[in-house]
Amino acid sequence: MDKHSIPEGARVARDLNEEIDLETVPLRTVNTDPDSAVDSPETSDKRGPGRGVPDLEQLPGRSKKSSLLQCLKPNKAHVYIKMHYFWRLMAAAPFWMFLTQMVRQRGVSPEGIGFIYSFLPVLSLVCGSVLTWVIDYFRVHRASLVVVVIITAFSLSMIYWAPDVGPKVLEGNVTQVSEPKNYNHQNSSSANGDNTVITATSCTSEECPDNEDFIPANFTTPFITNESLSRGEDTPSDNDSPEEGMLSVSQLTKLPGFWYIFALLFIQSAASFLSDTLTDTICCRVLGKDTLLLGRQLLFGSLAWTISALVSGLLVDLYSANLPERDYLPSFIMVILFTLVDVFVLVRMKVNGLEAEKAQPKDFLRVFRSPKNLIFFLTVLIIRAALGIMSLFYALLLEDIANAWDPNFGFLKTLQGIIMVIRAVFGEMIVLSSTNYIIKRVGVTGSLVLVLLNFSVRYILYYTVTNPWYFLPIEFLHGFNYGLFKVAIVYHANNIAPAGSTATILSVLKILSFLAKSLAGATGGFLWATYGGHGTFLATGIFLIFYNIFFVIVSFIISRCCQSANQNIGE
Repeated sequence: MDKHSIPEGARVARDLNEEIDLETVPLRTVNTDPDSAVDSPETSDKRGPGRGVPDLEQLPGRSKKSSLLQCLKPNKAHVYIKMHYFWRLMAAAPFWMFLTQMVRQRGVSPEGIGFIYSFLPVLSLVCGSVLTWVIDYFRVHRASLVVVVIITAFSLSMIYWAPDVGPKVLEGNVTQVSEPKNYNHQNSSSANGDNTVITATSCTSEECPDNEDFIPANFTTPFITNESLSRGEDTPSDNDSPEEGMLSVSQLTKLPGFWYIFALLFIQSAASFLSDTLTDTICCRVLGKDTLLLGRQLLFGSLAWTISALVSGLLVDLYSANLPERDYLPSFIMVILFTLVDVFVLVRMKVNGLEAEKAQPKDFLRVFRSPKNLIFFLTVLIIRAALGIMSLFYALLLEDIANAWDPNFGFLKTLQGIIMVIRAVFGEMIVLSSTNYIIKRVGVTGSLVLVLLNFSVRYILYYTVTNPWYFLPIEFLHGFNYGLFKVAIVYHANNIAPAGSTATILSVLKILSFLAKSLAGATGGFLWATYGGHGTFLATGIFLIFYNIFFVIVSFIISRCCQSANQNIGE
């Protein structure tokens, strides 16, 4: 047949067949399962790049070669988010370490501190959740983060400058500071006539940080002179606890200074809630499809926290060496300077994609109808509660074991410092640098299983410890409990979040964290009172083993049911 006798349409089709290899053309697929791992092109276009909803077991990844090259070659697009994590935690650590001690230094009793923090979580959750949704809706993430960072630094700094709630006695001289009205302070002096006053206390170094003692009205304090100290005389035991001599909650709530401190702590708590959520949201948008590289960004935060905590502690000790009380002025200066640097970094940072998104409440609610997401959120709550047990009762267990092993154990603070370095450097930083490989290999579900298993082993090992130095090798496991867990949940939350609702979904994780702390406090307190310190961690470890088995079984059943549903729809 002559070439010119071929119809025009047939000739075009033939030419296209010859020029295009059909095997190399990606087929257009349709996603019929809202919980499946692959989005249709139409859905991906609406949600933006890298915003698919992957199955907990199916994660996008690149070849080993490209991943190794990514480790060796720095990505300039990620420099500013790394710098933000670094300077943000450099600014946070100097005051976070001493926050409760600073509040107590202002004259608020431990009972009053407990009263404040019994309300702060609830207020912070309500305020933070509402503001997060508003920020998502109006798409002002970066501008809001700049404001929140400044507010956080302001509130922390104002706590340092807050007036004292009541009078106090400083070690070295009798001093009366900011005495409120209706107070009849009883001046006293030592037996030998000098002004050297050291109040007798029966609390431990953890309960009485910095030797700060307060004396309210009508409270007679047994004094110890330098002469009696040199003779090694025992102190009287009547009313010798500073907690007994400080103001009760009913007295504190009548003082304006107490509510001023309460307001500052509330602002700081709500700002921290927003700062954490917005930072992770912006980080996910900066990383785009490389969300698994989140661990490498968090690594700079862990490094900054370690450096800032050690430096601020050293500077505060040196600055306060010849002062009557611990002065946190070096921490105040560090917070201001590092916050200014952080604001400069945020202003220079470029974030793509946030302005193009728009929150859809109906899509946000659809997330909670997925069985996979429900079991995911439940597991996050359980693991957060396990972390709460750690943060609330680990120091008590360490101190009890140290005292039982050697009543005169003089290296408790040194041991705690070594533990902090091991956790940050040899735990978090190493694991954070490799979380992308781990999650690619085992998936989010496998990562959570590893975290639960690690917690179980760690807590059961705590039960066997009788020598405080044996805690050190166990702390090398900390990286999995924090680093892998943090990256896995943020990665999955970012992937399941509908367009424009990333910050809202991440705020759900923060809400679960606050609820878990309350759960850990109630459960841990009951276990400690019933079984003691060793029994608390043993019971928690055993429970996590059974929950881990439950989580694996339920995840397997959900996965099989979803596969069966997909096959039925396909047929």
